[in-house]
Amino acid sequence: MFRLSSKTLVGLLLSVWAVEVHSLGCTFDLQEALPVDPTSPIPHAYVCEFFDGSFHEFILTPEQRGKVDFLINDGTITPGVTVFHNNAATRTDHGIVIPPQMVNIFQPSAVFSGDDFMPARRELVNPNRRLSTLSGDSHYLVVKVHDVNGLAHAHNLTTISDNIFGNEGDLVNLKSQVTDCTAGALNVVAGYPASASQAEKDSVDAFTVGLGHPVGVMEVTLPIDITIPAEAISKEHVRNITISATSTKLGFTLPGPFENIIFVLEDCYTEPCGWAAFAGVNSWYQFYKKDYYRDPAVLLHEYGHNLGFAHSGKINDSEYSDHTCIMGNPLYGDDNGKMCFNPAKSYQSGWYTNKGGGGIVEFDPSVSTSWSGTLMGVGEWKDVGDIAPHPVVVKIESGTDTDFFVGFNRAAGANSQNDEADDKVTIIQTGSDGTSYSQSYRIWDGVAGQSYIWSNWQGTGMDLIVQVTNIDISSAPGTASINIALSGTSFPTPVPTCSPVFSAYSVCPLGPFDLDAGFCSNNSCAVMRGLFFDVTAKTNDILITALNYYSSLAGSDIEIWTMTSSGSHAGNQANQGLWTKVADHISLTGFDFTEDSAPFDTGVTVTAGTTQGFLIISVNEDAGVAASNTGTALGAINIEDDYLQIKNGQMTSSYWPSGLTYYSYPLAGRFEYAVLQSSAAGSVTPVPAPATPVPAPATPVPDPVTPVPAPAT
Repeated sequence: MFRLSSKTLVGLLLSVWAVEVHSLGCTFDLQEALPVDPTSPIPHAYVCEFFDGSFHEFILTPEQRGKVDFLINDGTITPGVTVFHNNAATRTDHGIVIPPQMVNIFQPSAVFSGDDFMPARRELVNPNRRLSTLSGDSHYLVVKVHDVNGLAHAHNLTTISDNIFGNEGDLVNLKSQVTDCTAGALNVVAGYPASASQAEKDSVDAFTVGLGHPVGVMEVTLPIDITIPAEAISKEHVRNITISATSTKLGFTLPGPFENIIFVLEDCYTEPCGWAAFAGVNSWYQFYKKDYYRDPAVLLHEYGHNLGFAHSGKINDSEYSDHTCIMGNPLYGDDNGKMCFNPAKSYQSGWYTNKGGGGIVEFDPSVSTSWSGTLMGVGEWKDVGDIAPHPVVVKIESGTDTDFFVGFNRAAGANSQNDEADDKVTIIQTGSDGTSYSQSYRIWDGVAGQSYIWSNWQGTGMDLIVQVTNIDISSAPGTASINIALSGTSFPTPVPTCSPVFSAYSVCPLGPFDLDAGFCSNNSCAVMRGLFFDVTAKTNDILITALNYYSSLAGSDIEIWTMTSSGSHAGNQANQGLWTKVADHISLTGFDFTEDSAPFDTGVTVTAGTTQGFLIISVNEDAGVAASNTGTALGAINIEDDYLQIKNGQMTSSYWPSGLTYYSYPLAGRFEYAVLQSSAAGSVTPVPAPATPVPAPATPVPDPVTPVPAPAT
């Protein structure tokens, strides 16, 4: 399934290709690279895919790039779909050049309407081009790449296949996550489809199962030494040589019968090498270096580009900064990838139009003044049966190319390892009418009792308001009730339904919120058996429900304790009788910059103005938890928001009774909490949302083959 706006259809007709470049033109392509360090984004590259399967990059001026970006954002042209040709274009050794005075490199020569354009222009469509399918089966080929000296990734083909398809028991992989996020609307399949020609089947079989390899997994040897810059000139050069060598070996032009092809490289040696992986948009190829191919979230991120998705950021932040979406900076680690897509990408995909057709709602304020309803999260979509009880996305039509998409970011199921704004309502802004490639931006996330307002909506003189009236995660699926209305529209006062853990309170607590102390960089991490620290509630009673932490070893038994009575941990480290265990959790990940979440058995209440001591500790002697070694003084505030303070504590080298301690270590982790608005007796204290949420510090993507060692204990 591939969805195009009317503007995109017009864009397919643009221009006639210069004879110098190719008599029939090429497919205009966009290549996205995932940076190792998310604070150093890699500009996307515009390339042309020729009918022989080769790619050549456009060399554009800033003005030309700006114009192309604009045409993509408003849906006029679509990477991977629009056929490019321009009589003034020339091909050089460095790429395709268009005269700098020609700012718009797309010069229309004919415009058709309706269905007329397809027969009229069919001779310009790349006969070897296969768009990644958005529904049904997507057939994959995986290629392990060797250079001329045999340099290749250390993993064998069985391990590579298991990491991608899970056919040897890998728990979270590309195939499983695609199935879970789409509820089976899209299915990753290893190997060629039944529709492949017999010659294609015979050729693929000869180099895969015919050699005892897993289905759809093969090897290829390049005629170059990838460690020598003069031979591996750039990643684009290596890409072209790899594609050419694979095509030659198989005897057909790639992608052949496959929708997607993964290439696994040992490493990159020709600078710039700041990428973890790269892929074509609305295309078929994905390249990975080192161990990044084994991370399901990185695989899904690159597959998302093949499917036509752009990156996801936050407004006034980097293009990767929306961590509610796999198209932001994704999760890292094998078996750590349970995150799906934000509401804008979910709308673009079309995956949620089944199950009775109720997954997507479109609201146009120029037609109707209001919409009121209940949302569920995409992570639980596959578990609700044949008829979905609630939609997952509300599109707010703006009347322009830029629209807004509202969803409930439920951290459960396929989205359980979501990294930000857990169980909040989010609003995403994107271009291209939400139907094709366009950078998206998260502009807001909120909880029950909060609202987002567009002043003077589209010049109407009225405000448009998104109001969250209730969030309930006590049952499956979790839900968020919202109102969307132009100012002046009245709604009945909602009756809140609190989670059972809040049943003692006459008014539902405000939240959930989180206070993120962040992680630590490679040179500022400390790992010890456990960490004592204090938490202070400021102006309101706080109910802490979970602690997200970083463990040094997957499978570790991590316990969280709190003082039975309120008070600091200081002076009480050796007396276990003063403490109560509130969580016992088996860590899912090792020390790979990915947090684990430990929900408390019962919430821990910290009364306003008081301090509560905490301990997080590993039962296992060979494991520990992470803290930062940048602390200033014991008891100093590490991080705070309007309601909560986390203070520097002491690390311990042994289980109960606590032994040697080291002072002034800040927590590396994140508390999840709610603000109590009433007591059990029913007295109500009005509570605003935190005025200035404290963002987590930017964390560079880890190098998966160089884990951060724990200090000697």
